[in-house]
Amino acid sequence: MTILLVFLIIICIILCYALYAFVQRKKLVHYDDDSVFEDETVDATKSATQAATNPSAQAATQSAAEAVSYIEDMKQLAFKMGDTVWQQYDILLATRGYGWDDIIEAADYLASADMDYIDSISTSSPTSPTEELVHAYRQSKGRLKDLSLLAEEKGSLGLAGHSRKFDRSLKIVWYNQTRVLRIFSMFDDAALIREYVETMMQRAF
Repeated sequence: MTILLVFLIIICIILCYALYAFVQRKKLVHYDDDSVFEDETVDATKSATQAATNPSAQAATQSAAEAVSYIEDMKQLAFKMGDTVWQQYDILLATRGYGWDDIIEAADYLASADMDYIDSISTSSPTSPTEELVHAYRQSKGRLKDLSLLAEEKGSLGLAGHSRKFDRSLKIVWYNQTRVLRIFSMFDDAALIREYVETMMQRAF
């Protein structure tokens, strides 16, 4: 009698385990076949396909990429020189610092891409006074990298002239081995200056 009871208990345990396994298998099949997951997969596929074929989606993706700025911070202040109020924009770039060769290359690009007429090219260092090089620049036929006076590194390089983009005078100063630019202008428009610097950094004039 005892053996029969033990046998029946074992049979019941086996049947219960089999029933539990069957129920769990049905649950897994249900979730795998769930239409919600199928809909999400289809929607994701559709979105990817539309992004690849839809011009507006491509433009949105491109705009998002272009939203990455070259400017980390910008501060503006105004000062008066004679009867003229000047705006000074101090810009901290979001890129690595400019070396001397980088500065000369950037100034050469800006002089040819945006400046109609160069009024001033100047260098300065903490241990030496400001030096004006515009006459030597004009004799060099407009190439800063050809100036022997710029062979030795300085603390800063300034370029001033008539900007085609703004149709006004503009001065930009690069500070050697830093991420700092300083722009002087007679117009009060931080958004335009930001756009100008972004365009200059992208070499997109």
